[in-house]
Amino acid sequence: MSDPHFSADTIVTWLTDHPEVAQEVAVRLMPSGGGKVVSIQDSLNRRLQQESRKLRDQLHSILQQARRNEAIQRRFESIEQGLSQTRGLDALLGYILFSFESAFDLKTVSITLIDPPSLLQAYLQEDGHRRVLCRARREFEVLGPGRMLERTVLMSEPQISVLKLLFPDWTGVASLAVLPLRVEDRLIGTINLGSPDPDHYIPDQGSEMLDRIGQLIALALDHALVQEQLIQRHLIDPVSHLVNRQFLDWVFPCETSRWRREGFHLGLAILDMDRFEPFNQRWGEAEGDQMLRRIIEQLLALTTPTEWLVRMSGQRFAVLFVDHEAEAMTQLLQEGIKAIAAIGSQHPGAPRLTASAGLSLLQDQEDLDEWIRRTEEGLYLAKTLGGDRIEWA
Repeated sequence: MSDPHFSADTIVTWLTDHPEVAQEVAVRLMPSGGGKVVSIQDSLNRRLQQESRKLRDQLHSILQQARRNEAIQRRFESIEQGLSQTRGLDALLGYILFSFESAFDLKTVSITLIDPPSLLQAYLQEDGHRRVLCRARREFEVLGPGRMLERTVLMSEPQISVLKLLFPDWTGVASLAVLPLRVEDRLIGTINLGSPDPDHYIPDQGSEMLDRIGQLIALALDHALVQEQLIQRHLIDPVSHLVNRQFLDWVFPCETSRWRREGFHLGLAILDMDRFEPFNQRWGEAEGDQMLRRIIEQLLALTTPTEWLVRMSGQRFAVLFVDHEAEAMTQLLQEGIKAIAAIGSQHPGAPRLTASAGLSLLQDQEDLDEWIRRTEEGLYLAKTLGGDRIEWA
């Protein structure tokens, strides 16, 4: 501060950063260009007031953005909860189409499925889902090369060719958002949101929340579509809602083809209740059915998307392990048998309900029936040795 040619603004700026010095300054400084005398204290006060207003404006903007983010988060959590509580393809489609329309204040909502299996196409047509459209991948070229593969596409005043592709009733749609539904590297379809407001969806605005919603819907819809295909092919057990023995015939060629190509482990466990018939005789069939439902719930809680829980018949189940190490298969099966024993212990006295299991890895050149028979040999050995155990075959 030894230079005598500092301007008033420079001094005020310095004093603003050093308020303890400003309180002691009692001099006046003439600006370098001459003219009106500027009070350093007055200039300092004005500068502080300006900074205060600026900070208040920034704080107000931050609070507004926080409220918007909170509202967005609440909406996202509500959608996530709704998707998780919706069961079955029909219910899921209805939730997406009608709930989203009101939640986002839209003119229309539609779903496009890209190259779905013919079985699903026939089902959707028969069931009257007008706003679920089946499209070929090449038709999406009207959106531009590769635009549907990564992020949400936002359009204001879209072309008629785009509207006809995405909506059965597109009249009055002035802007739209196209949410890609991706499961891993597969694009299974899109959710299309149409608004009558041309400024509702603008190409340059952020789409992070819509991207997240698309990811949630993709997982839920993919699961529902797979389940519906299994139902249409009569591969679901109507009592337990688990896949049945015929499902193994359906999935075995696909999984063994991947197994040979990628070289991972493919495992099969066959699990059967010990002393279930005596249990039914003592406690009654109604209690036996209730027991089976609780056992199924426990086994489902232990399985992940890389395992299939199959109801073979009665109280006999199978677990198909895809890409698991032998130790991991054994551990999961042990947890299942332990959980079944815990359920059985709630009925004290004989007969004590437990479970036995046979476990094996698929061998080269082995067909499904041979694999099942070999795994059952492990099951029979486990029962012969007293049950409540696992034996490898």
